[in-house]
Amino acid sequence: MSIRQIETVGSDGADLVSVTGGQVASGSADSGNPVKVGGVYNATPPTFDDGDRGDMQVDVNGNVKVTQATKIFGEDSTNDIMKVEQQFVYKYQAAAAVNVIAKASAGYLKGIIIGADVAAAVIEISDHATDGNGAVIIKLAGATLMTSTGGYVPINCKMSAGISADLTNQTDVTFIYR
Repeated sequence: MSIRQIETVGSDGADLVSVTGGQVASGSADSGNPVKVGGVYNATPPTFDDGDRGDMQVDVNGNVKVTQATKIFGEDSTNDIMKVEQQFVYKYQAAAAVNVIAKASAGYLKGIIIGADVAAAVIEISDHATDGNGAVIIKLAGATLMTSTGGYVPINCKMSAGISADLTNQTDVTFIYR
């Protein structure tokens, strides 16, 4: 690599030297401070050794090359698709019961699906890991539980201890959580 030096004479008569460009060629062992902010096109990408300084690689149009190794990882990197999906777990409870534990640790309750119309039904949802009677934060009763609303009741609630419930008379309940 050639470095262009420009020599000028300062006001005190001393020579001043200005170096334009980096002091180390691409593919060479690194030394000194980085200077370059450009890129280079190589039809065949270079291979570097540990500690080598490398030029930023660009394509034939000057666009910075991005490879699978430099992309931000997404859920579907195989198909080069960056996406975010909400993924949940389901717990089905067939019979009315107390202390139904959907999740025994902190989580997020997306919603519940009421699968059957039951008279005098009550669902109490608690932020508790082992006991449906602890820290009741949501109580659903009466017409709220009718499947005429589609059966799905959105909750969208973060639980700090766990997700548990007491189901009084209510059967066929599915908890949707993560």
